[in-house]
Amino acid sequence: VLMTGQDPAARMASFREAIRLPFFISSPVVLNGTVIALLVTGRTVEQMPWMPRLGKSDVETVQTVSAYLAAILTGQRLVEAEERTKIMLDATPLCCNLWDRGYRNIACNAEAPRLFDLAGKEEYLARFGDLSPRYQPNGRLSSELAVEKIQEAFATGYCRFEWLHQKLNGDRIP
Repeated sequence: VLMTGQDPAARMASFREAIRLPFFISSPVVLNGTVIALLVTGRTVEQMPWMPRLGKSDVETVQTVSAYLAAILTGQRLVEAEERTKIMLDATPLCCNLWDRGYRNIACNAEAPRLFDLAGKEEYLARFGDLSPRYQPNGRLSSELAVEKIQEAFATGYCRFEWLHQKLNGDRIP
């Protein structure tokens, strides 16, 4: 909304009075299609040459600031969601891994290194290739079968299978 001295005094009079700005620009801050805030700035006077009438460039500036605020809030929400997810996964008594499309194990929860008697997540991720026997019980190379299963999971969104792991000392973990 752009409100200048050219607008009738009755237009949005109660809002103008409430914010104590007779001349203003307002822009919604939109996050995921929902208005979460209203950014308002304005002037108490329009008096040339120091306080000219608000115009299109002022509107564009406020819209840019609104978009920037939405981006900052989106980033904050993503960080908070990631922190909640990490807490939840670390509290899960199951070994969880996160793989990327390059077939790399890039993250794990706190239970993963505990299951294999390792010092921490870094060691678990660095030594992950050592935590499976060379061959799976079906006779397939663990390294080849792992790639197939990860490909299937990315292609279909889901993949369930049995896997034989081992600790560094050779103890088997089905």
